[in-house]
Amino acid sequence: MEHSARKGVLLLIARVDHQRWPEPELAARDNLDGGELPDFAKLEWLAFEVPPGARGVIFLPFLEGAATPYNRADLRGAFSGLASSHRAGYLGRAVMEGVAFNVKQCVDALTVAGAPIVDIRLAEGGARSRLWCQIIADVLGRDVSLIAGRDTSALGAAILAMAADGMDIAAAADNAVQISEILTPENAGTRYTDAFDTYTAACVRLLRDAPRA
Repeated sequence: MEHSARKGVLLLIARVDHQRWPEPELAARDNLDGGELPDFAKLEWLAFEVPPGARGVIFLPFLEGAATPYNRADLRGAFSGLASSHRAGYLGRAVMEGVAFNVKQCVDALTVAGAPIVDIRLAEGGARSRLWCQIIADVLGRDVSLIAGRDTSALGAAILAMAADGMDIAAAADNAVQISEILTPENAGTRYTDAFDTYTAACVRLLRDAPRA
């Protein structure tokens, strides 16, 4: 995640592990296409059919430790609220929502630290999922912008090259970055209020119970 205090822009680059990890792990029960495990597109379709809040399933997205706001590299992810009736779509939706809830924690932490965000832009792997981007907009209760041309690593290199050639780096970024779409939140984030409270409570329990490495 990259933040520019000068521009008030938060650039979120979705982690590949969150996008790919659930595919084989969550879908064995659903027997899609005669037993074939679903790719991300199929899992996204299943998640789309699940209501906000995933009927109580919560995912803590700390597969490789927790950064903002906890700074605990030793923490690991977890599901909470599982029942035998929850199928792949519920877990897939919980993964998307858990990542979105952590994004909200990051935005809130930056605001408290005196670096308010005026523009949120999504890029890379998970940003290819319209559902996931819409969930982030809904959780935050604010617009999110999708960057055209998802390879932001190459785009960043081009911006740095222009800056090295004498162009102001802010102007270079403005010239290079193209927005393909802006998603507007539905119900201004209220649909996720209870789920976010449950998520933060689960984070508190994890912090309390997890021994430090």
